[in-house]
Amino acid sequence: MAISLKVSRQVSSKVSVNRDTTVSRMCREVSRYPEYGKTPSRISRVLRYAEILLIDAEAKVRLGQIGEAATSLNEARSRAGLDDIEALTLEDIWNERRMELAMEGDRFFDLVRTGQAETVLAPHFEPGKHEVFPIPQGMIDITNNTIELNPNY
Repeated sequence: MAISLKVSRQVSSKVSVNRDTTVSRMCREVSRYPEYGKTPSRISRVLRYAEILLIDAEAKVRLGQIGEAATSLNEARSRAGLDDIEALTLEDIWNERRMELAMEGDRFFDLVRTGQAETVLAPHFEPGKHEVFPIPQGMIDITNNTIELNPNY
């Protein structure tokens, strides 16, 4: 199975993205053009270029492409004025995500995704319950109970 991550540098002829531009800023710029439609209530996921590099590095480590993963990780580190990491591990990438994305709301989801939540968040994390959120009663009601509440809630 091959995992590929490509970053588009050109969104349209009017909007281009470089490594210093956040996707959030790009979304604001794109919304200026009527051909893309304006939906201010739409939920958007913000990814900074550094986060894309870290996602790429993690995928490459999982595929065994350590050298290419180090290139992605070290590009993010060099922007922050940090030294390169040569012998790269998943733990290095996870730690870099923790530092790079501090206070951006990703840490909990990273811990759950990587299976570290029970250890790091103990005793406040209950396995089998806290990996998912409760479904609001209003959502259950408007679907005529076709959606069930997540287990242990």
